[in-house]
Amino acid sequence: MTKVTYLAHACFTLENEQGKVLLFDPYNAATGYTVHPTAADVVLVSHGHGDHNNLDMISTPYTLVNTAGITEAEGFKIEGIPTKHDEVNGAKRGDNLVFVVETDGLRVCHLGDLGHHLCEEQLKQIGKVDVLMVPVGGTYTVDAAMAATVCDDIGARIVIPMHYHAQDNAYPIETVEPFVALMQDREYSIRRLHAYTREYEPGNLPRHATVGVYEHKNH
Repeated sequence: MTKVTYLAHACFTLENEQGKVLLFDPYNAATGYTVHPTAADVVLVSHGHGDHNNLDMISTPYTLVNTAGITEAEGFKIEGIPTKHDEVNGAKRGDNLVFVVETDGLRVCHLGDLGHHLCEEQLKQIGKVDVLMVPVGGTYTVDAAMAATVCDDIGARIVIPMHYHAQDNAYPIETVEPFVALMQDREYSIRRLHAYTREYEPGNLPRHATVGVYEHKNH
């Protein structure tokens, strides 16, 4: 059983059965969200922008992973896959890492600030995914339409949108609702999530592909 907790923006934690915590993309106050000191054993950073690499947020010693390739730490197998932050090969906003993390048999993919469609080779590297965290707000990342196509290409059972305009968000990006509408048209189930921590295990995932939308408050 793996616990997945949404913090804010594009920041999540995974807690495995060993009680070890991995944190994706620590955010800063420029996002508009309050930054809470957070304990983590492993921290993944998809790229060097302040809303994704605020290491001052981490309150404990940790292993940092911010490069491509395979790393194993604290019961997590991590693969960083090179992508770009925009649709013009990084010319506008540089590089981005997609991370695939496997722990307790669950495969979780965090797309960081992906800015383009994934090519066949990138999709092959990502492979089978149980839980997918995908940016949907546009402007700085893929927009709702491109995000929906990326979800179709990856084929995760559970999709969690991130990096969209919500309560307290300071960025000129779209809300989650255009993405939700597109995924409803694709016949994904839509669940509005009120608890920020969810538990997942490989043998007990929804049979039907599901989008989990957090009812956002900066908690």
